[in-house]
Amino acid sequence: MSNFYIFTFLLLTLTSCNKNCKSVSEGTFRIESQVGNYTIVRSKNKQTEKVESTGVVSEYKIKWTSDCSYILFDRKVIKGVDILHTKDTLYCTIIAVTGKEHKVRSYFKGHESAEFTLVKVTR
Repeated sequence: MSNFYIFTFLLLTLTSCNKNCKSVSEGTFRIESQVGNYTIVRSKNKQTEKVESTGVVSEYKIKWTSDCSYILFDRKVIKGVDILHTKDTLYCTIIAVTGKEHKVRSYFKGHESAEFTLVKVTR
């Protein structure tokens, strides 16, 4: 019977992954992907994104729905020409945190999700 408790404890420990999402809830981050490179500045109430290749800068309001989940809404382009033409809410979940990196799964309602790895460059 004690093996059952040990196995259950290990399973719960591994699945919870102790993500420490608070360590990546604010700061400056970089995304380097096939789609393009982005700089993201996230504060308590807003997130600003700059697309390096086009210079487009957009700003979202942010609302944390749990320690590891948040929504981005009320998108506004504050510099450049908007090629997305979307003001939909973006739903985001931090699925892993490893050192200065964290992986986020995000989606717009009715669309497939995408995963991105963000690297923290400042506090």
